[in-house]
Amino acid sequence: ETGLLYRDNNEIETAVGYVKKAIAKNPSRNLYLMILGDLQRDLRKFDEALKSYQAAKEDYGNTPGYMHSVGCCYSGMGNQKKMVECFEKALELDPNYRGLNERIADYYMDLYRNDSDEGHFYKAIEYINKEVAIDERCYSLVCRGLMYMDAMRLAEAIADFEKALTYQPEDWAAYNNMGCCYKYLGEYDKAIQCLEKSA
Repeated sequence: ETGLLYRDNNEIETAVGYVKKAIAKNPSRNLYLMILGDLQRDLRKFDEALKSYQAAKEDYGNTPGYMHSVGCCYSGMGNQKKMVECFEKALELDPNYRGLNERIADYYMDLYRNDSDEGHFYKAIEYINKEVAIDERCYSLVCRGLMYMDAMRLAEAIADFEKALTYQPEDWAAYNNMGCCYKYLGEYDKAIQCLEKSA
């Protein structure tokens, strides 16, 4: 508990020291190893964090939190493919877990932006659709609208931005991006109206 107090005070190195002492006194309590891994991840010591998580796998390996934590380590190490594998396993255990559908959708959209492979775009939409189904709100609809806009599927993008405004009628991002869509379509009066509302 002392270690967690230091973490809350952003004294991560000190917190690590206390948690290691707790592990030495209670080597069979794998919760401490998970906490240590989280602290090491905060310090961006991803290799060390992975070792701590691996040591706790017997008790926690079948939990979405474990797979999320390991996936975040791989993300920090630049291994986005392994990140997605871990996040997908987390979602198998809990389909609603921590917005991971959006994280995976972002991964596929990054691939699509780099290679224009429509298969990557459709994978992104598959995952963001799951996120919208779980938590439809202004933010998730704007996220999906931006993906459609990136692919120049402007009617679908506009539909999402319009629906987002039913949740937050003055959302600047929805108006701004909808204005960009109308500009691309050559509908300049509508574009101006939207962009003025976003200001």
